[in-house]
Amino acid sequence: NGNKRKLSKRKDPEASVDYYNTVGYPESAVIEYLMNLADSRFESWRMENIDADISSFKLNPSGLGGGGPLFDEIKLRDISKNHLAKMTAEEFYNRMYLWSQEYQKTFASFLGNNKDYAIKVFAIERGGDSQRRDIASFSEVPSEYNFFFDPHFSVTDKFTGKNILKEDELRIIANELLAVCKGNMDHAEWFGKMQVVATKFDLAPNLKSFKENPSSFRGQVGEIAQFLRYILTGKNKSPDLYQV
Repeated sequence: NGNKRKLSKRKDPEASVDYYNTVGYPESAVIEYLMNLADSRFESWRMENIDADISSFKLNPSGLGGGGPLFDEIKLRDISKNHLAKMTAEEFYNRMYLWSQEYQKTFASFLGNNKDYAIKVFAIERGGDSQRRDIASFSEVPSEYNFFFDPHFSVTDKFTGKNILKEDELRIIANELLAVCKGNMDHAEWFGKMQVVATKFDLAPNLKSFKENPSSFRGQVGEIAQFLRYILTGKNKSPDLYQV
């Protein structure tokens, strides 16, 4: 509520070390966050030394300041997203498996029986220039990625796409996509299939065509992609749809 006060072990679960284990923040992220609290110079140092080992920073307690640090879990979550995004798919799997063995035993059993598949899932948008930063803790994985794991799947979102298409049209589109999106297609072929379906319903095959002549179309192929995302995942946002 904006009031500043000392953390209380009775009132604030985040005052306990167990809280961070239960939520599933990686230890490296918690340590980095504590360094931010302990020395105000650390954040600037990290920006200039993105990949440097944290031990190379010389901690100076005088940087703490007289008023004492303020706990900010939003900041911790942001740091944790970066740490989790930098892990390889196999490292992420191993860490997730260890955490779930203690805190999500049912999910741990599934991961243990489907290791190769789970690593492929965690590899989506991981590494390179397009690192996905949607996960801040291991406890978020079962719900955020549940559409990859059938026993844990549930629809969590209400569809927020534009109501351009009628319900009977959406049913036809779903069946057409099911019929044409089969086999090992590359991204270009897969997207081309969606464009063909889109044009059957007076949707522009790409955003550029729609912007150049909006009066000629009901919308654009993105409406098809958003609908496909939802019927596959039960969510309005997901990792790269083609890879999903």
